[in-house]
Amino acid sequence: YTKDGKELSFVYSEDKGWKYEKDTSLVLNSDQVQDSLKYLWEVSVKRTLTDVAESDLSGFGLDHPAEVIKYTLQGGKQVSLSIGAENTTITAYYAYLNDDPSTVYLISAGIENVYRHPLEDYLSDSGSS
Repeated sequence: YTKDGKELSFVYSEDKGWKYEKDTSLVLNSDQVQDSLKYLWEVSVKRTLTDVAESDLSGFGLDHPAEVIKYTLQGGKQVSLSIGAENTTITAYYAYLNDDPSTVYLISAGIENVYRHPLEDYLSDSGSS
């Protein structure tokens, strides 16, 4: 994911588990990575707005998304979730998928738990391998 211009990227392999992509010698706490990812899989759509004009994106905080979460599904399909402002009235966030900001979703709160942690929070107590 990318937050405030900083990218944090993890890769998974069956034999090595979760690794930090930029420094695979770091040992990650797999439970922490899994805990963060569970929020991504639990996201629900509360409302869908279609045919959103590019000029309207700033009202949703999506003209320059604060966070972008990218992930690759089994089979290789890549998905990108751009997250904008919070709607505090219904406790949700504005977001769009991939490169299609013409469809804006109000998604359930909890997604912020995916990207709120710095790298240090994901490191295992054992440090480097």
